[in-house]
Amino acid sequence: MSTKTILKRIERAEEAAKAKQLFSADCICFPENEPPFFSFPKEQEIAARVKCPLHGERFAPRPHFYVSQWRIESEPARRQKLSAQYRKAWEASFPT
Repeated sequence: MSTKTILKRIERAEEAAKAKQLFSADCICFPENEPPFFSFPKEQEIAARVKCPLHGERFAPRPHFYVSQWRIESEPARRQKLSAQYRKAWEASFPT
């Protein structure tokens, strides 16, 4: 088998793994397709202080915009509908 063929197979395997969003049990990163939603800027600051033991930074910082009260109140219910990895990452920042 040529080196080119092996590299191509590795690339395809990595793309497939990324598409399936495979996470290690120790990973507490937010999934790329589910960025964290913060109701207040302080929440983002707190979450950014928590580092993933495998990857370090867990999400890319984003600018904060005003969030209405109804959206803040509905966020916990929405969060329960997101992936298990998202909930695990959120729990790492804000334990219940």
